[in-house]
Amino acid sequence: MPVPPRPAPAGDDPSADLYRDTPTQPVQRLLEATLIVSSNKAALTLASWHSGSFDAFVEAMNRQAQAWGMTDTHFACPAGLRTTARTTAVDMLVMARRVLQDFPSVLGAAGKAQLDGVTPPAPNTNLLLGRVAGVDGLKTGALPGCGSHLIATAQRDGRRLVSVVLGAADRRACAELSALLLQRGFETPRDRPAS
Repeated sequence: MPVPPRPAPAGDDPSADLYRDTPTQPVQRLLEATLIVSSNKAALTLASWHSGSFDAFVEAMNRQAQAWGMTDTHFACPAGLRTTARTTAVDMLVMARRVLQDFPSVLGAAGKAQLDGVTPPAPNTNLLLGRVAGVDGLKTGALPGCGSHLIATAQRDGRRLVSVVLGAADRRACAELSALLLQRGFETPRDRPAS
């Protein structure tokens, strides 16, 4: 798919190498950049390709959120860059469960240790991958003034759990909280809800 010159990747976007000297990228490659290193450029490019414009994609995101029962969510940007958006951990959990149910292949990209094809190779922004037993994805994010966010999923002994941390002080604190939530969940017997 053609990669538009604007918006330019952020200075700290480790996927910026993807867009140098290459006017097109496969959809799968852009999806990987979005999921592995949280590339805003890739997310915005995918949104434009999918719906024709960012605004049309945001409308589609909000329609899908409502269809999934995410009543406390309003998206404002395909890359999550606008502070006018709102959501809750419960709604993000609903979304994560639906994505895992309807699109389980997402873990093939979200669970990769690094984004290949860029110099230097860019590690996955999910700090739990390879460090916490069973963790195999999902998505990180951050926004100035709103903190760091992590939706993580792990599978152990045939049991899949999802943790959602929003607004942590930084990526490390976010990962630590998420790891604690997952550990608490796996320690809780299946017939008793985690508290």
